[in-house]
Amino acid sequence: MKLTRRDFIKTNAIAATATAAGITIPGVKEALAKTKDDIRWDKAPCRFCGTGCSVLVGTKNGRVVATQGDPDAPVNRGLNCIKGYFLSKIMYGKDRLTQPLLRMSDGKYDKEGEFTAV
Repeated sequence: MKLTRRDFIKTNAIAATATAAGITIPGVKEALAKTKDDIRWDKAPCRFCGTGCSVLVGTKNGRVVATQGDPDAPVNRGLNCIKGYFLSKIMYGKDRLTQPLLRMSDGKYDKEGEFTAV
């Protein structure tokens, strides 16, 4: 098949438009989303600061097991700061608050969630 200069430019324009629109080759997205160790990788923004770095979040059986920087992201180029590195550990930490605490006027915390006027 002979490829003329005009056909080459048309093909590149179509490929660039498809890339900008987020159109991919069928099946590639699903193949990239799952790896052989059954971890599903999805893109997400890091919410710890205003930069909004892109991270890849690895989930297995509905639980976050790993995070890593997104190499395709123009902001962080695949690198995470220390907060972004520990995103998966923060969700399941032993000292993580799981219920609201209301500080009362005497300085103690009310764990029952009864909001009374102070």
